[in-house]
Amino acid sequence: MEEILRWAILLENNKGKYPILAEVARDFLAIHVSTVASKSTFSTGGRHFSTHRNRLHENTVKALMCTQNWYWTEIRDHEPLKRFVEQIMNAEGVEDPDD
Repeated sequence: MEEILRWAILLENNKGKYPILAEVARDFLAIHVSTVASKSTFSTGGRHFSTHRNRLHENTVKALMCTQNWYWTEIRDHEPLKRFVEQIMNAEGVEDPDD
């Protein structure tokens, strides 16, 4: 956890030099406060995922929703984002719903 915090501080201090990476880190490292039970988080999941995709891990769902948000904003055409999406898709531990 300390390494992540040091990395976040480093990015915050260098956000002018690495604006896209700093934005990605801010979204991923932010602690979202919620009083909603985690199970109810996916109660509207049918709007986002079919029943075929209901086996995705919670962290994968969050990453996909965040990536979708970035994709539909003005940073969609940035090469760093395209590479980041490719890394997510090729990452170890990403569940394949067909398995």
